[in-house]
Amino acid sequence: MSNITTMNEAPLPSGLQTSITLWADATTAPTSRRRHDLQRDKCNAVTEFFAFTGKAPALVKPQDVKAWQARLEARNLAASTVYAKISKVSSFYRWAMSVPEL
Repeated sequence: MSNITTMNEAPLPSGLQTSITLWADATTAPTSRRRHDLQRDKCNAVTEFFAFTGKAPALVKPQDVKAWQARLEARNLAASTVYAKISKVSSFYRWAMSVPEL
């Protein structure tokens, strides 16, 4: 998968962006009619999170997730949207922990 457009203005380190793209590809059903849209949404959420924290994945703490949640809620996003974004970050971490090469 290539050319995913994200909402992040400041680019993430290329290795992290590559990992996010690989995760989105690996966790999205190849037969989904909305595959590209789902991958884009996944990448946007996780990229937004890391742009918010400004930290490498290994340095992120639970407080960072709570702070991002508070920021999302302050933007008056629906609870379901906040939950979906945080779930995508959780999914990214679960996937990353299962891939020894990372």
